[in-house]
Amino acid sequence: MLGWTLALGLIILLATLFPWEVGDKADILKPAPAHIRPEWYFVFMYQTLKYVPKVVGVFGFAIAGMVWVLLPFFDRKSNRGISNKLYTAIGIIVVAYMIIMTAVAYLAPGE
Repeated sequence: MLGWTLALGLIILLATLFPWEVGDKADILKPAPAHIRPEWYFVFMYQTLKYVPKVVGVFGFAIAGMVWVLLPFFDRKSNRGISNKLYTAIGIIVVAYMIIMTAVAYLAPGE
């Protein structure tokens, strides 16, 4: 066991001191190429950011993410098997918005 631990430690040490180069170094100040597209699960966010100011979009998605994480604490009736129609309606609207914005992004001409 000691031998494996030492070997793993040696590999980690070598990987840290002599990292393998993978392509060109990233330049964070250089703008992204115009032809790149986000993954399919981020397309609705990408499309939304085209229609709203950047700060509003970023903070809006951050707040929506926090609400999504805290939703089990808001919807206390679901623990007793009672469905809340308000939360169901909000969920349907959010999913519909995501589908519509993704479709708009993929069907937009010239992009």
